[in-house]
Amino acid sequence: MRPSPATRPAIVPIRRLLDAPSPLPFTTWLERHQTASLALTLWTTVVVGWSAASGHSGVQLLSHVVPLLVAGFVTTRASLPLFVRELGMVLGLFTGAALVANLADGSVIAPVGYYLALALTALYERRRDLWAGLVVTAAHQAAAGTVIPDGARVAGLPDWAATVLFALSFLILASVLRLPWRANRYERAGRAAEAARLADHLAVSEIVVSLDTAGRVTHISDHGLGVLARSRAQVVGSDWVDLVVEPQQRPAARVALQRLTDPGAGPLAIAPTYFQFEHAILNGARERRIFRWRTTVSTKDGAVTGTVTAGVDITEVRQAERQLLRERRDLARLALLAKAVARESDARESVVHGVAELADATFAVLCELTPSGDDLVVTRSTRSGLVGTRIPLNAAPSGTGLAYATAEPVFVPDGDQSPLLNPRLRELADGRSFLFQPVLVDDQPAAVLAVAWADPIAELSTRQRNLVALAADEAAAALVRLRALRGWEEAALTDVLTGVPNRRAFERLFDEALETAQEHGRPLAVALMDLNGFKLLNDSEGHAAGDRVLKESASLWMEELRPTDTLARLGGDEFAVLLPTCGTADATAVADRLRSALRHEAGCGVGIAVWNREETAAELLHRADEALYADKSAGARRRLASQARLTAVESTGLLHAPHVAELDELTKLVTEFLAAPRSTITLVTQDRQVFASQHGALSGATPARSSGLDFSYCQHPATTGRELVVTDSREHALLRNNRATTELGVVSYAGIPLKARTGETVAVLCAIDDRPREWSPAELDKLRQLAHRAQGVIDGRAAAVVRRASRRG
Repeated sequence: MRPSPATRPAIVPIRRLLDAPSPLPFTTWLERHQTASLALTLWTTVVVGWSAASGHSGVQLLSHVVPLLVAGFVTTRASLPLFVRELGMVLGLFTGAALVANLADGSVIAPVGYYLALALTALYERRRDLWAGLVVTAAHQAAAGTVIPDGARVAGLPDWAATVLFALSFLILASVLRLPWRANRYERAGRAAEAARLADHLAVSEIVVSLDTAGRVTHISDHGLGVLARSRAQVVGSDWVDLVVEPQQRPAARVALQRLTDPGAGPLAIAPTYFQFEHAILNGARERRIFRWRTTVSTKDGAVTGTVTAGVDITEVRQAERQLLRERRDLARLALLAKAVARESDARESVVHGVAELADATFAVLCELTPSGDDLVVTRSTRSGLVGTRIPLNAAPSGTGLAYATAEPVFVPDGDQSPLLNPRLRELADGRSFLFQPVLVDDQPAAVLAVAWADPIAELSTRQRNLVALAADEAAAALVRLRALRGWEEAALTDVLTGVPNRRAFERLFDEALETAQEHGRPLAVALMDLNGFKLLNDSEGHAAGDRVLKESASLWMEELRPTDTLARLGGDEFAVLLPTCGTADATAVADRLRSALRHEAGCGVGIAVWNREETAAELLHRADEALYADKSAGARRRLASQARLTAVESTGLLHAPHVAELDELTKLVTEFLAAPRSTITLVTQDRQVFASQHGALSGATPARSSGLDFSYCQHPATTGRELVVTDSREHALLRNNRATTELGVVSYAGIPLKARTGETVAVLCAIDDRPREWSPAELDKLRQLAHRAQGVIDGRAAAVVRRASRRG
């Protein structure tokens, strides 16, 4: 019958079960041995007394008594191993049974002793003890020379007395052994329950290990043995820290264990106390595995006796968490890199730093194709000294060149052992393993992203390869964006018609060239050009013809310049050339080549100025402009004698005619509207200027009908066909030595050319002042309006002359 729950002993806790190196708690074994020893002592006393009363010899007596005494001694010694105490108990029980049988001298009750011995053997419920007892009994009987005959009688006693004696002995022993028997039964039930609980506990792949206060293993679960790939005999009794903890972590582990089990800490106020933590152990393959441990301090009578720890392998969990954390970090870095590429006009620097950080690399470089297409050159690098390094594509094989040629990544595990590493790159990079990742734009190689690690890497992880590939995609996006911005910038800095830099680009390049000249102490020259008669060409043949001349002129000039020179269109028919490292003689030769190169019949003016190492860009450009004006004036003198122009002037009929009232009215309006002291309409021949109309006079100057060209400002707009506006002639290169400036006091001048229907300049409407003055835009607009009216009058006069000539003819 199963014991009722009310009377059933409490199940032994797992920590107590693990405290003893046997399947049952030590206290249970001790109680059972003490009970059995008491029964054995009583049994021995009865049997020895009986043997003495029966008249057995001393030798016979000793053959029975000595084994009983040995058995009693062995079973009561707790210091002896458990299995020794078990064998001692078996020896005593079966020796006593054999003695009874011998004393019974063959009576029918002799087998009772054997039955009793077998029943006592069941106390331990071990088959090995039963067989050991049978062997001991057989050996003892053989040594004593007795058997078990049927019908034997007990000497000196009637049969019924012997029967009562044996029955009484059996009842006494059975009563004495009843309690340990029941305890054993309950203990077996408790052990089965604990085994079931332990099985459930270990189902989650936990290591359960019990340590004493010295850190030695007193018990370990089967799963723990499997993890360590060791036998129980190899583990139990070993130092747990030395067995599984990494060498560098052992000191800290010992300190932590000592804090938990320090006997000097005294009895624990609360037991058990649980602690949870993580640390790694080395498994049977010496692999590092991370466990989450739950430890409780085991106690007895309030004192620490050791620890019981259950650990769950969370290596994969932690690896997954680290992988997730790394992926999140990588995504964050990629997001920052993508933002940089989208935000920065040139994100190449961000790309190389970003890929080095993503791939945990020592450095990274970006190699791009040179304009010649023969080499790759390092354009961006995380390591100084590498930018500008060239990797020839047609020379010795290299990882960079191979990646560019095949559009496939190339990995070099050890650059010291590979011919694919550029010597200059190996020298400056201080790297051992290299990955050369092609950067593809529209599926074509555009650059190579090279990433290096300081230590040799036999094989790159998938993560590193993928991150470098993603960074290469961002590099491609950066290059596309950079090319687009450069294209837009180039478009913004390029003259659409001629394809040369425009004024904005020229100003930027001019400042850079001047800065370079200052830094290196080199000469710098600038040339300004404009086409002669360009407005006449546009007016007579149309803008399409003018555009053709502009494009052709720019192309012809480019052929005469060096690659280091810069031709720019400033606007209209005005061009400029930057001539680095060019002195006066070379600049003059360039000017001659530029004039000779043109197919435009009217030619061009060229003004050259060489930097004097002190002036600013504006001052240098101003000198070039004055030189251009001087050159055009010199050319203008040649054009002044042009027969076509002289014929046009003559056809106005104004050279020898009296003043025309309409023109006089216009010059008067000029002086009134512009508040100018004098105004004239001047006709210019090859050697003189003739005033067809004039109003007002300068102080100290007597108005005259005509004067020589050395008194003329009007010759310049007459020959160039361009307006001439002078604030202060005393500061003007062309006019400061003119006699009108030095003798007549002409200081300020504004002249608007008046042209015949053929396009030739025949006269100039001008306003003159003897003081420096800034001619306002409103004043110049009013002067142009009056010039337009004067143009109409002159055209009318010319038409009348033609009609009269035709009538005479």
